[in-house]
Amino acid sequence: NHALEALRTSDQQWRPTRKDLDKAFTTDIDQLVSEAFLAGYSAEAQRRGVAAPQPPGKVKAGAGKGFTNELIAAIDEALEQAVSSGAGARQVASAASKVFRAWRTDEAERRLRAAARSAYAAGIDAL
Repeated sequence: NHALEALRTSDQQWRPTRKDLDKAFTTDIDQLVSEAFLAGYSAEAQRRGVAAPQPPGKVKAGAGKGFTNELIAAIDEALEQAVSSGAGARQVASAASKVFRAWRTDEAERRLRAAARSAYAAGIDAL
């Protein structure tokens, strides 16, 4: 909603900032990845029938930043296509809105699931 309002008030000059999107996503996504890693680590210890030692250090953060980078790229591409085709302010806002809607549903779910599965597998391999 903030992005669409910025598009309406900035005469099509708005572009997503990494700072704003990182603030919105990074902490939660990195927490998801960390919890998935620990779940995989604990599950493997239980499967082996051993007491799980302390996990090896902190889980590498960064999944949130990758998510943010991919979202920014998708938004930028949609905005560039809309602007270069001569679209007006409403069409440009609509192009950005379509990206956000897609990411709010299928894209976000798919990417978060992949990040969690990867972290879970890394947790299994870490034991």
